[in-house]
Amino acid sequence: MPGLDDERFERYLKQFHPVAPAPLPAGRPERANRRQLLWVVSFAAAAEILAVALLVFQRHTAPPPLRAPTLAVQRASQQPLTIGRANALLTQAPSFKAAVDSIAFRSQAAPISKGRQSALTALSKERIKL
Repeated sequence: MPGLDDERFERYLKQFHPVAPAPLPAGRPERANRRQLLWVVSFAAAAEILAVALLVFQRHTAPPPLRAPTLAVQRASQQPLTIGRANALLTQAPSFKAAVDSIAFRSQAAPISKGRQSALTALSKERIKL
C-alpha cells in the first residue's frame, strides 16, 4: 500500500501556503560612532608604540656577565650524554646557554684510522641534485 502513504503525504503538503516576507528597513544602516572609532584607533596606536618601545629597550640592555662554568658543567663534558644527565645539567648550570654548550659534541679524541672515514665525512662528499 505504498500509494496510500503518498496520497496522505501530498494532502499534508497542500496545507502549506507561502507567507509574505516582512518589508526591508528603509533607513540608512547605522554607522559606528566617530568618537568610538577615534578611541579605538588611539588605543591601537598607543599599544603599538608601547610594543616598539619595549622591543627597543630589551635590545639595548646589556647581556648578563659570563660566569665560569660550575663543577657540574665541567664534569659533564667527561661523561656520556644521557637524558638524566642532560636534565641535571639544565637544572645546575648557571644559564641555558652554558648547559647546552657543555652538552655540545666535541671533536673526536682519537683520529680515524687510514682507509676509513666518518659518516659525517662520507655524507658531506655526497652531491645531491634537486
